[in-house]
Amino acid sequence: MRKLLASLLCVSLLLAVGCAAVDVLPEKNRSANFIPTTKHLDLGGTVFFYADLNGDIEKLTAFVTTVLDEIKKENPDPDLDKIDLPKLVALLGFNQIQAVGLSSYQDGAIFHNKGFLYHPAAKAGFLRLLGDKSRPFETPNWAPADADLVFEQDYNLHGAFHVVVSMLREVMGAKVDELLAELKKPIPQLHVTALQIIKELDTRVVGVVRIHEDQMISLPDEEIEFPYTEMAIGVDGLGFVFDDLVESFGAMPMIKVTAAEDFHSIEMGQPLPGSLAVFAPVLAKEKKTGRIYVATSLKLLREFVAGPKALGKSKVFALASRGLPKSGSGMTFVSDKFVGKVIGWMTRMAEKKEEVKSMLGVFGAIMPETGIPMASCNGMVPDGMFFASNSSASHKATILTLGYANPMMIGILAAVAIPAFIDYKRKSEAIGAIGPIEAQELRKAQEELDKAIEAKPEAAQPAPPPPPKPVPAKKPKSPKGK
Repeated sequence: MRKLLASLLCVSLLLAVGCAAVDVLPEKNRSANFIPTTKHLDLGGTVFFYADLNGDIEKLTAFVTTVLDEIKKENPDPDLDKIDLPKLVALLGFNQIQAVGLSSYQDGAIFHNKGFLYHPAAKAGFLRLLGDKSRPFETPNWAPADADLVFEQDYNLHGAFHVVVSMLREVMGAKVDELLAELKKPIPQLHVTALQIIKELDTRVVGVVRIHEDQMISLPDEEIEFPYTEMAIGVDGLGFVFDDLVESFGAMPMIKVTAAEDFHSIEMGQPLPGSLAVFAPVLAKEKKTGRIYVATSLKLLREFVAGPKALGKSKVFALASRGLPKSGSGMTFVSDKFVGKVIGWMTRMAEKKEEVKSMLGVFGAIMPETGIPMASCNGMVPDGMFFASNSSASHKATILTLGYANPMMIGILAAVAIPAFIDYKRKSEAIGAIGPIEAQELRKAQEELDKAIEAKPEAAQPAPPPPPKPVPAKKPKSPKGK
């Protein structure tokens, strides 16, 4: 009995130790931003990182300001005097970031990765670039289930434009108004202005890519082949630009404008040459939403419908997006076949082109594993911005990959660039050796010409052409008999 009690006590103790919560420092010693940041992360996985940035950006800004002040003492420059670095950083909004955190944990072949930027203040500057608020993702509802790449992302480019204008005004002053005046002028051949377009760029961009690896396309007069790839990219809020294009160019004979129940489209009047004829490029406006699409065909756009064949109904999407939020500012889906198709195409190209073979090793190291579907998303919450992904690599692997892939890439670029630079330098030196001789001869000829002008100005100038000789008038013939 005692042995049984002792065994139960030992097991209970082990379970208590194994299940004990991780101790956190007392509040007086703890980072004030630790709990608000880490509650958005997963603790205990293969990767955990946290950094409190409260005041660090201001300190860095003060340091750079000191360096600029020293530069201005040595080299006074009116343009440098106009730079108010703390104000520029505030305009960018980066000083609002109080902390950053990362986490990863493994679940079978997938790593669940998270990231969080903690900035509880009102979003400002470039922190609004990826949208101001989260909303339900839409592409899974209508993108084709056999798509290889699907993405959607909110962009507040209008807000980013105002940030850039404010920064330029700090440096350029009233000259910025001249630039804005140019943006208020109509775009050539159109009626809309660039500023009108910018004002509508608080928008959402969507995209769908589908690769047919069994159908290769060759470019005319080129050895390059690539798989037939269908693609469509859509932008919200720019329907008025499409209407202006139709009004300005709709009557041209080389394009065809059609208005169906679902899309108003602009297409090429004649098919593309050779194997490129499989593409039927189109610029279309969806009548229901007003969204503009640039696509490889109108047929692809008409596959964007909700139903059982939509991406969100597929098992591969359910696997890729497991545990990820259903709403946010942006989402990306990569099929389990996408990476294999890209690597397969590069492998075939490497057999024909040596430069592709050298790149294949680098891309093979950087690209995710084949056969694994992946998804990622980002969005805004009241106290910051989150990033989440299901991937074949953790944050640690991504950082390590960049650590050894970048030197490899630099090595490849150096192998190409250094010989080219040496060849250029050799040619430049050869030209430089000839240059002084030619310059000396030109100076000598110019001196001789100057002496000739001083001695006999009239000899140095070309003689005027002689005046034309007068043509004598013909006398009229006398009539016979007189």
